[in-house]
Amino acid sequence: MPLRFSFLPSFPFLFLDYYFLLFLILIFSFSHFLIFSFSLFSRLVSSQVKDVVDYKTGMYDIVLTIKKIGVIVVQKIESDGREVQGAPFNITVRRNYSAIAQNQIQGQPIPNATFKGVWGIAVDTRDNVYVVDTDEHSVLVFDSERQTQVRRITCKQEGATLPFPRGVTITSNDEVAVVCNNLGRVQIFGKESDNQPIEEVGEVGNGPAQLQKPRGICLGPKNELVVVDTNNHRLQKINVETKQFQAIGARGKNPHQYFFPASVAFFKDTYVVSDCDNHRVSLAKGDGATFNVFGGNGKGDGEFGRPTGVAVDAFGNIFVADMDNNRIQVFDSKGTFMTKFGDSKQLNAPRGVAVDSTGKVFVADFGNGRVVAF
Repeated sequence: MPLRFSFLPSFPFLFLDYYFLLFLILIFSFSHFLIFSFSLFSRLVSSQVKDVVDYKTGMYDIVLTIKKIGVIVVQKIESDGREVQGAPFNITVRRNYSAIAQNQIQGQPIPNATFKGVWGIAVDTRDNVYVVDTDEHSVLVFDSERQTQVRRITCKQEGATLPFPRGVTITSNDEVAVVCNNLGRVQIFGKESDNQPIEEVGEVGNGPAQLQKPRGICLGPKNELVVVDTNNHRLQKINVETKQFQAIGARGKNPHQYFFPASVAFFKDTYVVSDCDNHRVSLAKGDGATFNVFGGNGKGDGEFGRPTGVAVDAFGNIFVADMDNNRIQVFDSKGTFMTKFGDSKQLNAPRGVAVDSTGKVFVADFGNGRVVAF
């Protein structure tokens, strides 16, 4: 969908509401060219403008097609070899999210897609969607291209103890790692092993290599598993081959501590952790040293009511399932609030969130027993 905004060179800040994003080479009247040099990715990103109106007053009406949300910094603008004064220009782009499907992929109903306890959710590099149904002790996998359910992974119980899975992630070998909340362990399934894990790590407890009611999981920078050890109020980095555990964090309210954390995502060198009962999100470097927290208990923009799922898109934007407020909030990579979507009519206690390569957002809508795509 195109974006239209008014451009006035002497005004340094432009705030835009949009749908998709791309950028630049702006063509305006009399076949002049405006060339924007963006600091984003330290390279030139370009696209042709859909329409431009020159008001002959120094203001131009420009229509762009956009694919990224966030703040774009325009370092330099030239018109017919002459530099336009007032640079750099900051453009803040926000997306308007609306529900496009419930238990659907690409607008088509998912066969047999009924959930008793939808919780964690993830996407792989091919945009297949993995949904944890905790009450069914399973993970359902959906092929977004063929619009079908392609796999059902059933977690293994321990004697009479049921697993109650919570989180799921996909390893670099396309194996599926599932956090079993009740068993205090991670079960790893191969490409062909839907009912029998090929590997298990962890056990119930509060010791160095133990887990207590774990929930979230993601893949770390060295392909290690990073597990949210919820009732031990810490993260656990696990090397599956060596069975080595490294604990990060402890119980508390200080910036480097957690209080019943729920979910984790990793982007570049940063762990993004939903610190559920502290009503905040923590950003920590790969070595575990927290360098920023944001949020607080409340219903306002940037505030949370027990945040649960977290996800990060390809541009580093952070998506948070704000469970008690029945919404998803979006922040930039530093934790600055950008936008929000969802309400009690669309979502009921969302537990998980995932973003595919196209920017589509999938939400595990726990209270309504479904997956909602935005």
